[in-house]
Amino acid sequence: MIKTANKGSVLILVLWIVMMLGVIAGFYGVDSRIRRISGRAELNDIQARLIVRSVLLYVNLKLSETKKYLNENQVDNLEISDNLLLPNGTVNILNISDRNVEFKLEDERGKLDINNSQEENLREVIRQFYMLKGDREGQKQADIVVDSILDWRDSDDNPRDNGAESEYYSSLEIPYSSPNRPFKTLEELMLVRGVTREAFLGSSLNNSSSETSFISAGLKDILTIYNYQGRVVSSVAPAVLAEIIENSEINNKEPELTGQNRLNILKNFDVLKLSVFLDSREYQVIFRYSEPVSNIKILRWIESPPQGILQ
Repeated sequence: MIKTANKGSVLILVLWIVMMLGVIAGFYGVDSRIRRISGRAELNDIQARLIVRSVLLYVNLKLSETKKYLNENQVDNLEISDNLLLPNGTVNILNISDRNVEFKLEDERGKLDINNSQEENLREVIRQFYMLKGDREGQKQADIVVDSILDWRDSDDNPRDNGAESEYYSSLEIPYSSPNRPFKTLEELMLVRGVTREAFLGSSLNNSSSETSFISAGLKDILTIYNYQGRVVSSVAPAVLAEIIENSEINNKEPELTGQNRLNILKNFDVLKLSVFLDSREYQVIFRYSEPVSNIKILRWIESPPQGILQ
């Protein structure tokens, strides 16, 4: 009887060990699969960033060719050549390793600077923006946004009629304070009272197209912190802002230019924004144009999350 009991105990012990070995093997199998998936995702991210850098180098080189061409030729219209590149927001396609990559290039001089713009210009543009978006409460919402922007960037703690200072922000579920200084990044706007994620980003992340329309445009498409001269150069303004400027009376825009004078404005590149569209992600690189190419200065590198992550 004792021997039989011992044999039974041994059998149970063996079965228990076999079961634990199976659990351990399963754990390592899952862990290995997770590592493979993680490694593959990391590799895809690295490849995507290399593609974006390749587009950036290509763009800077093409801008050098464009600038040289405009310096050497008298050109009377904007249809200069299919081989040249202008920072006018047009979507282009570049083939890299048998992959068609969409990108567009924008000149930050064609946007309204939220740090340098006068109050009346900021209010007029943002009011028109909300009206174009079909917001019934557009003027009221625009006044909340504009007053809050002005409160964010000024040096005092006195809120405007429709604005907000630290007292308002500290009462939120996740409290923070108003910095009372100029904006350091455009994304800070999403912390400002009245600015929703959709208003800032627009609905472009929900669309498969990289084109920006009036409906899909966000505040990020018409505002900047890199237009150091303060005035909007309408010749290089995105279509959405160009429409707003045409229908408004803002007083910090450049006078309308034609022919060679217009092209002289276009070739004086400074801070540019490159948007590259890969799969369901958008990569934005804000950089300062440079000759030679090796001296490119990247000011911001922004990667949007894949579609659906934040929705």
